[in-house]
Amino acid sequence: MLNDALKNDYGADAVRYSLLSAAVATTLGALLFALAARSIRADIQRAS
Repeated sequence: MLNDALKNDYGADAVRYSLLSAAVATTLGALLFALAARSIRADIQRAS
């Protein structure tokens, strides 16, 4: 869907930008999970 939305503005480069945005979103998600993993044990202990 993102590729189709970008097609009018970027033409053939729309594929490149849509794939890049997927890679950035995946990397950001992995970083956020890693940050959450640092404090999960303390959070569980506090909740118990």
